[in-house]
Amino acid sequence: MASSLKGFDKLAWYFQVLIVSGVCSLALGAVWYQYLSPIQTTIDGKNTDLKALQAQVAKSQAQEREYAKFKAESDKLKAELDDLKSIL
Repeated sequence: MASSLKGFDKLAWYFQVLIVSGVCSLALGAVWYQYLSPIQTTIDGKNTDLKALQAQVAKSQAQEREYAKFKAESDKLKAELDDLKSIL
């Protein structure tokens, strides 16, 4: 290992820093494309699913409010019907 670094030791310090930063950048890029990019794609898919489910929940809540109105109106009409039946 030491014999392979003899040429590296003879380089100026700024070339050494440049080479090390380049190797680290390549390693980081490889990790990004191999592991993190597919995770980001999965997260984007889950966010899309979440938005669809939130829209469905909002629609269901609106239907629930409408059902409550209909039920209240139905109870009111039933009470009126009972009053009219007692009159007849």
